[in-house]
Amino acid sequence: MIRSGKICLSLIYNYLLAPKDSDKDSTTEFNNRNNKLKSVTKVFENYGGVLAKISQILSIDDANSTTFSECKPFSREKTIDYLKTIYKENKDGFFSNVKYIDFDVLNSGSIGQVHKGIIDDSTPVIFKVQYIGLQEQIKNDVHMLDLIVNFLYNFDLTDTLTNIKQKLNEELDYSRECDNQEIIRTEWLFNKNIIVPKLYRNLCNDKIICMEYVNGISFIEFANTASFEHKNYIAKLLVEFTYTNIHKKNLFYSDIHYGNFLIVPGCDANFMPKLCILDFGCLHSLEDGLSQKIKNLHKNIFKTIQRITPTIEDQIDFLNCVKDLGIVSEDNTTVTIGSEEFNYMYEYFKQQYEPWVNKDFEFTEEKLELISKKDIEMMKSWNVPTNMVYFNKIPFGLFHLLTKMKVKHDFTGYFNEMLNIND
Repeated sequence: MIRSGKICLSLIYNYLLAPKDSDKDSTTEFNNRNNKLKSVTKVFENYGGVLAKISQILSIDDANSTTFSECKPFSREKTIDYLKTIYKENKDGFFSNVKYIDFDVLNSGSIGQVHKGIIDDSTPVIFKVQYIGLQEQIKNDVHMLDLIVNFLYNFDLTDTLTNIKQKLNEELDYSRECDNQEIIRTEWLFNKNIIVPKLYRNLCNDKIICMEYVNGISFIEFANTASFEHKNYIAKLLVEFTYTNIHKKNLFYSDIHYGNFLIVPGCDANFMPKLCILDFGCLHSLEDGLSQKIKNLHKNIFKTIQRITPTIEDQIDFLNCVKDLGIVSEDNTTVTIGSEEFNYMYEYFKQQYEPWVNKDFEFTEEKLELISKKDIEMMKSWNVPTNMVYFNKIPFGLFHLLTKMKVKHDFTGYFNEMLNIND
């Protein structure tokens, strides 16, 4: 109750401080709603745990967000005490081959914290331990979010909250996360440049995941110190990992943020770095046909940008694509060819796809701000199908990472080959 009270007060305080203009034109209204939503995410990122995760999901301004680095821990000391107790009580059973656990926290995430350890004779591992009390807090946090955001900010998040609750419960299921990690490890096992750590399932339970320790540097450190060549190479691996999973494996890895990637220094002849993925709570199997629908949209945007001025056939094709994806319903009379809403939607999606179809695109803070901007009024009649709600982590996760590295790379060859663009 104390935690909920503090959050409520913080939301009200930020609401009162959010900039408001007296004018009622559409631009001002958009900015007012934008500022209110930013205040929500800013409050939640400061409370850790599930609220930090919700802040990541709702974030509309990643360039200024801290939710994509180390999260504020939810219950650090209680979780350490739990790990100490279970280790002491299970030295002759569950933890019989564990030789050492460092009870100092190596890293804090939104769902759990990480500790280093040694198993068998000298094998280094990490233990990812779920925060104690987190599951019990979820129900209260999401209910409070629903009430306050609808009352104070006039946002209807009913469908989104239903999906968020489902995804949060999935992330708290460590058995499911272990299954996800083994699926991805199998898919990428023979790729020398993308690393998925090995699991030790005999040391995993509903609160602990044990995996091999990978010696690398944080994404932030890499982005701040690496050469232009190495940053572009890691950018290439990030994009390939994200989109090859979608289009070749019918999987979507949506937890794209700083804390889930390590960069491993290269040891081959070229000394190129490797990309290590660490967290698999957000892995989604795509329903049959969804990948093809996304591919069709990509092809349409590619043709449009190549022509500069879209033809009426291109516009009809685009409208059919977004209808197939469920973003525009068949009975929608607002988003029609030639309407202001249609033109906005077309330009919005072209901005999202420009990095993949423009050979000279460069990720800058200005470009990120442009891509991140949303006119909520124009989007009122859009649908966000449950099987696509997490796709916002591409512009608000992947793009943020690429901007942090100031990437300038030609991705068109990769997409043209993978999607058979010229067929």
